[in-house]
Amino acid sequence: MLEQAMLWFGSWERQTRESTPTTWHRPVRSERNGVFLGWQHLHVQANARWWWPLGRLLRIELFETEDDSLVFVLERNVGLYTSWRLTEADGLEVGEVLEPSLIDSNGERRAILDCPTPSEGRVLDFASTLLADFRHGAEELNVRLYPTLGENPFLRMLVLAGILALQPTPK
Repeated sequence: MLEQAMLWFGSWERQTRESTPTTWHRPVRSERNGVFLGWQHLHVQANARWWWPLGRLLRIELFETEDDSLVFVLERNVGLYTSWRLTEADGLEVGEVLEPSLIDSNGERRAILDCPTPSEGRVLDFASTLLADFRHGAEELNVRLYPTLGENPFLRMLVLAGILALQPTPK
């Protein structure tokens, strides 16, 4: 999925079970030919005992369809500190999304989220090179990853995670 140049994230569907937190999911397809590539899951879970608005955990998971393998996990506690922590499938830290900065696991700022409107934006490196752009529709998200991003899968994860973190929940 990360090697694709254009991704389309479809409409959210809600799943609620008594034994699990509220979960939303949506399909991910190739924007070019519509081939199904995987799923994005969003889990909203209360994890604090004293004041629930500061104790909710948001967790985004991205899965590929080839073998339903986990690509990455993006997590944050809702509250005063609004950083997202990005880990790859094996649990190793890839980086952090601290809007507007995308920070790698070495603590280096790798890119900036530039959003002139809430529904569209782009990702730039520090030489103002365009790495990606995106557009939020009524219920979907279109992402284009440019060749300037290179083939580093961890940087591609970080850029895609930064875009997903901008509007993590259904409207």
